[in-house]
Parts: sequence; C-alpha cells; structure tokens
Amino acid sequence: MLKNKYIEKIINKVLDNPQRLILPETDDSRIKKAKQKMINIGFNILDLDDFKDHTLYINHIKNKKFTQNWTAKMLDEYILNPLNKALVILDLGDADCLVAGASTSTSEVIKRSIRIVGVDPKSKWISSSFFLTSADGDRSYTYADCGVIPDPDSEQLASIAYEASNIHKLISGDDPKVAFLSFSTKGSAQHYTVKKIQKAMALFAKSHPNILYEGELQFDAAINKDISKIKVKNSILKGEANTFIFPDLNSA
Repeated sequence: MLKNKYIEKIINKVLDNPQRLILPETDDSRIKKAKQKMINIGFNILDLDDFKDHTLYINHIKNKKFTQNWTAKMLDEYILNPLNKALVILDLGDADCLVAGASTSTSEVIKRSIRIVGVDPKSKWISSSFFLTSADGDRSYTYADCGVIPDPDSEQLASIAYEASNIHKLISGDDPKVAFLSFSTKGSAQHYTVKKIQKAMALFAKSHPNILYEGELQFDAAINKDISKIKVKNSILKGEANTFIFPDLNSA
C-alpha cells in the first residue's frame, strides 16, 4: 500500500474511471519502467505499435494549418515520429491522455501539442504547473509557472495563478491557498517588478474573488507559520500557502 495519500488518491481515481494513456517515448528507460509499473497497478496503457492506420493519420494531419504545402514525404516522415503520431491519435479521440517530456524538450512537446491538438479556446496562454508532495506524503504544493513563460506580465501572472489553482484542486482535492511570490513582502521593497505582481493580484482578485490568495510574499513568509507571524501582520494565509506563483522562470 502506498504511503502518499495524494498518489493513492490519483491512482484510485484513475482506476475507478479508466483512461486510455499513451506514452510515446518508449526508448527512454524511465518510461519503460514506469509503463510496466503502471500496467501492474491496472492502468490502461496503449501500445503505439497497435495503431497501424498510417494513411488515416496522414490524412488527419493534412487538415492542419502548419502542414500546408507539405509534400507527401514530409507528411510521412512527420507521422513516423512517435510523439507526433501519438498526438494525432489523441486528437482523433483514440486516446484520453498523453505523457511526454522525458526525452523530448518541453518546448518541443508544447509546440507539437499546440499544432496538432490545439489550445482550449477559453485560455489565452499556455503555462505549466509542478505538483509536489512532502516526504511524508501528507502535504501537497503546486508551483507555477516553472517552465513556459519566461517573464509573464501582470495579466499572464493572474492567468497562471488561476490555472494553477484549478490544477491544485483537481489533483489534491484541497482548496488552493495562493501566494504571489516576490523578493518583497507586502511592500517591504520598491521595484517595477513588485508593481507587476501587485497589479496581477488586483486582476486575480477581481476575476476570482472566491479563491484565497495573498501577496506579494517572500517564500519563507508564504510557507512557514513562524516567519509569517514576524513578517506579515494579519496574514490571510498564515504561512500555509499551497499554490505558489513565481514572478518569472528564473525565480521558479
């Protein structure tokens, strides 16, 4: 029995509602081990080699804007790439989920996903979230954005915070407690980047008044109760943040 309650929750949720998962990077040793482990648990892992209708996938990719003026050879070579083929299978609805990024760069996974599957029309930007659990498996944290937008503006930060809040609630089941991070805590420093974060919080509060948040905060004040008492008067989060919004990728 797994000791991490969050991992247990995720696994049980998937087993109760089976999803068809595809792992295209099968040449990576970590993926091979993970795939076998997941199959043993009861996950439905699709085998890319079982999908043999090459013509179907080429015809599907022909309808995408980025393949305009491509030759038959270019289309054929593109579909022979495991990640590209897997994304087409996902886009056709023959798979429910895809996991990649072990041996393919983040930028390539995102670029190809946007080209083939597209972006939710309700979203203006792509961002990332890292979901972490404590060593004792009793606490969970979401960090964002740690991998996509190098220097988000205020509107993007507000969007990142909202998406990260949704991810945290979805995966952990816990209500998000959002900390907008900075080198400043509640105006302890003056800088244009601090103003950017303050504007982001104002936008976030206006659009999502039901989500608990605080900022701008230094990381220690966001995560440590004792330090929060010292640094933040009448703190809302009281050092118990679980969703951390970083001002830029360097900080993250």
